[in-house]
Amino acid sequence: MNTGGTNFKFKIAVIGDGMVGKTSLIKKFTKDSFSKDYIKTIGAQFSVFDKEINEHKIRLLFWDIAGQKDFDFVRTSFFNKSRAAIIVYSLEENDLG
Repeated sequence: MNTGGTNFKFKIAVIGDGMVGKTSLIKKFTKDSFSKDYIKTIGAQFSVFDKEINEHKIRLLFWDIAGQKDFDFVRTSFFNKSRAAIIVYSLEENDLG
């Protein structure tokens, strides 16, 4: 990245139930890769995307927390200081109907 210009850093919380594709969406955007294999997120995963636009350095920090109910206790602190949120959901039928 260029050393001139202004730096911008944004924390983005990625929200959704388990198995809806939060991690896959982030990997596609940040690394331009996609895997059909499901690997459950344990706890949280953090990804970075850097971009330079008109000599301004932009850094997006994606915070992906596991969607399972076991991780409800960390959600309040997880969302703290987020500048944006992406809500991910699936229209596919699940075992709950």
